[in-house]
Amino acid sequence: FDGTVVQGLGEGAYYLSQQGYISQFKKLLGFKPYSGTLNITLNSDEIEKRLLLRQKKPIGIRGFKKSGRTFGKIEAYRCAVLGLPCAIVFPERSVHGLQVLEIVSSFNLRKKLNLHEGSRIRVEVV
Repeated sequence: FDGTVVQGLGEGAYYLSQQGYISQFKKLLGFKPYSGTLNITLNSDEIEKRLLLRQKKPIGIRGFKKSGRTFGKIEAYRCAVLGLPCAIVFPERSVHGLQVLEIVSSFNLRKKLNLHEGSRIRVEVV
């Protein structure tokens, strides 16, 4: 996927700091997620690739309940950004449309890769 780094809403940090997600990411994807996502707006010609990816079997992160609150499931696909292991995630509850990919890694990808608003980036499904 080719796209452009965009600002998110900041909600990923809250969700990815939940132990119910952290333990599953460690077990199923092999890393503890950094508490935040890297959001990438896809070029319009990349949206078909996104739809094709969703037809493949995902790594399922189960939803859970905590303190009376429900946290939805997440479907994940292994990927790499400049060689770093990551995952494309599709939360059950998301405000993003078809044009935005959310990337999770053990790193703060913005800092590690010196990315900022408008940075062009390539995400490779592995």
